[in-house]
Amino acid sequence: MKIYKLNKYDWVHDFYCYEGTDPEKVAQKAIELSTESGDFYTYRMETWENGELKFQFRFFQNGRELTSDLIKAFL
Repeated sequence: MKIYKLNKYDWVHDFYCYEGTDPEKVAQKAIELSTESGDFYTYRMETWENGELKFQFRFFQNGRELTSDLIKAFL
């Protein structure tokens, strides 16, 4: 079963803050939390399956998902 974990982080700290089995519900929570915190925190949604991190991430900040922006920046 896949579990989606949400962490918030700044330049120094990384904090677990939410998880669920529905990726869109976790993404919505990330958007909600990142709207409240502005640019102070970035939120990373991690995909876990059978207790293992799958290195499938989505990133959120300032009330929007910025995953595609990050991918474009590295291409």
